[in-house]
Amino acid sequence: MPLFLQTDMIMDGKPFTLSLETIITLFVKLLTYSLEAQMSFSRSKGFNIIAELLTQRWTKYFTFKNYQQLFQLLLIIQYEQLEQQLFDEVMTNFTFLMMLDSDLHLRIIRHWMQALFPSFDQIAINFSSFEDLVSILRLFYWYKPIEKMWIKYVDIRPKDLNVCECRKYIMKLLFDYAAKYFDIDMCKCIVSHCVSCTELKQVIELIQLLISIFTENSDQKFDFEDDSLEYFVQYYMRYPNEEIRFLVLKLLILLHKSKLISDNFFRKQLDVIIAIIPHETMTKQLLDFLVSELKEDPFLLNLCIFISTYLDDISFISDLFIQNEENFLKK
Repeated sequence: MPLFLQTDMIMDGKPFTLSLETIITLFVKLLTYSLEAQMSFSRSKGFNIIAELLTQRWTKYFTFKNYQQLFQLLLIIQYEQLEQQLFDEVMTNFTFLMMLDSDLHLRIIRHWMQALFPSFDQIAINFSSFEDLVSILRLFYWYKPIEKMWIKYVDIRPKDLNVCECRKYIMKLLFDYAAKYFDIDMCKCIVSHCVSCTELKQVIELIQLLISIFTENSDQKFDFEDDSLEYFVQYYMRYPNEEIRFLVLKLLILLHKSKLISDNFFRKQLDVIIAIIPHETMTKQLLDFLVSELKEDPFLLNLCIFISTYLDDISFISDLFIQNEENFLKK
């Protein structure tokens, strides 16, 4: 452990720092000498201490080679509790990560997606759950620091950090989690963040994530007829953002198509939308979108008629009759 203190020293009147690569190499040999050594190190919370030392002393010296050394150590540790400690306290330590160079930060996040999380999926689920990762997106990978009471590391996060790429990799982790297991609590987690988050770019990405999950994993089997979904739909139907409105409608239609909400629940939401949707949001673009979905989901007919009547444009009804007649003649 004292080896991790060997930074920024003065030797013979000159600055001197011991190579971190050498330190980690020696440390790995000592720690992997016996199972007892690993159990003892775990009991003493050794990786908690190392994480603190790395954060305080080594951020400007830390390299991707050092990260790979720690990953290799994770692969050969025999004692499970120590394995968990290394994963949680060091490999996914956001305080440490935010203090690293932007390119290195991004390479590490990419490695999470490609190797770390797939290799240690059970530890990842326990220590970086689906809900944890959704919160991490909002806490650390915001686009603009507008949620002052929520976000972290405004002052220490690198100004040139590629937030879009970092979010893309974490979104991929979330999608991979959902491909293995997805339930209503995970849905409600995303929905609650969508409603409470004031940075609309994040909201749009989270709704798109939900749509992707339900599109690619159509065999989901649970009931999503929940108050949180009702509030979510009603909130964004009245919200002055057309892109989000379209996405919410697309999600609602997809939930109905996937049988995660019943016909009655779907009809109820459409009736509420008719009652609350602001007139200025009823555009030709909205009508065209709904009409494009109407063929596969006839429950949308009343909403289409309501909007078309307001717009004084019922041409879609004539088009429907023509299409039905053509389909009938083909038979």
